Amino acid sequence: MSGLGANAGAGAASTPVKPTTISGNNGTFAGTHSNAAVSASNATTQIEKKEAIVPRDVRLLHLIFATQGIQNYQDHVPLQLMDFAHRYTKSILKDALIYNDHAKPPGVNPSATNATVNTDDIRLAITARSNYQFKPVPPKELMLELAQERNSKPLPPVIPKWGLNLPPEKYCLTAKNWSSIYDEPEESLKEDSGQQKKKIKTTLSTTLSTTLSSGARYIIEQSEVVLVAERDSIIEQSEVVLVAERDSIIEQSEVVLVAERDSIIEQSEVVLVAERDSIIEQSEVVLVAERDSIIEQSEVVLVAERDSIIEQSEVVLVAERDSIIEQSEVVLVAERDSIIEQSEVVLAAE
Repeated sequence: MSGLGANAGAGAASTPVKPTTISGNNGTFAGTHSNAAVSASNATTQIEKKEAIVPRDVRLLHLIFATQGIQNYQDHVPLQLMDFAHRYTKSILKDALIYNDHAKPPGVNPSATNATVNTDDIRLAITARSNYQFKPVPPKELMLELAQERNSKPLPPVIPKWGLNLPPEKYCLTAKNWSSIYDEPEESLKEDSGQQKKKIKTTLSTTLSTTLSSGARYIIEQSEVVLVAERDSIIEQSEVVLVAERDSIIEQSEVVLVAERDSIIEQSEVVLVAERDSIIEQSEVVLVAERDSIIEQSEVVLVAERDSIIEQSEVVLVAERDSIIEQSEVVLVAERDSIIEQSEVVLAAE
């Protein structure tokens, strides 16, 4: 085909172009100019067609952007997405090859036969990668239910203490933001989960170390990653349970302390009321006794004073009576004597 094209080009270059004339009412004109114009227009249309050819992946990305309502974006965004898709597809195919080699019988040499990737291998690679690379976002309804369940429990009261009131250590910037698969849990409550994870890890390592090849180490790493994620989730769940138990214990202790305080206050009030009543009764008895003794003493004094006054008044009255009687007798005797003398004088004068 290339030889034919070259010969055709050489023949076209060697044969001279014959000028064609078109006769009409207005005259004739040369056909060479029209041929040049047609060739120029064909060249421009071919260039425009080449520029108008867009790869299929780019057109698909443009359609995806249009369906999502994205109109304004830079030109290198589709290229970045194509690069990511290419690298993701390449890694998926590599994982599928590893799984295919692992699925073969142990006696077969993987390099001797051609590796044919199956659909199941690709699906396994996609699911294994999506478990740790892509985290699906939970639906909004589930998040609302979790938020309502979490917010239904009130926050624990802030206990006054010295220094700054900081949140728990795992929420501070000073907390350890990384974890190692060789770290063992330190708390006593996590011993059971740690033993289970150790058993799972030992069984996996013993069963897989005998049969797996170099390509299966990737699966071991993935299982370790899954175990680490499970351990972290168990630790977080145990921390949540411990926090809930601590809060419940604090609430119960506060309730018990409040009940004890109320009972102590009631008992002290009862004791104080009883003591007050007894003191009032004793004071009333003492006051009544003192009042009775004072009344008796005052009555005795009054009786004695009355008797002494009566006696004194009787003596005075008797003395006055006697003096009055004596004076009246003397007066009467004197008057009688004077009357007798006057009468005698009168009688003598007569």
